[in-house]
Amino acid sequence: MVLRKRQMGDVGPRLAVCGKLCKQRMDQKLQQYGVTQAQAQMILCLIRAEETGEMNQQEMGRQFQIKASTVNGIVERLEEKGFLTRVTDRRDNRRRCLAVTDKGRRLEAELDQRVGETEEMMLRGMTETEKQELRRLLDCVAENLKGGAEQ
Repeated sequence: MVLRKRQMGDVGPRLAVCGKLCKQRMDQKLQQYGVTQAQAQMILCLIRAEETGEMNQQEMGRQFQIKASTVNGIVERLEEKGFLTRVTDRRDNRRRCLAVTDKGRRLEAELDQRVGETEEMMLRGMTETEKQELRRLLDCVAENLKGGAEQ
């Protein structure tokens, strides 16, 4: 019996390339507003969260699945630029919530538009059925990876 060398997967590297290219395109489109893709996502997320209540840094980290130190860095840069502030949590005085400033709120339409343009670029040439299937498959990949250790 001949043992075959395990072949390297090709899905992970493809997803990584797509993610990197998407981030690069978004950063290019957002440069004129003085924000990065990660910062724009946070601003938009906070604006949407205002409808349902406050959001703190821990919740933001869970939302984007990033470390607390990464969230803190993004928040600090957005605060320095005047796009958001930290306010005391109404439910717990020991916690700080994030709030978008008027300056950040004025960017909403532009950020939404740039995100939409980038998504259109990504999905160019696909039928509606293919777009829906891609979303379904990506959700499936994400769910599978959330499981953590091999099952």
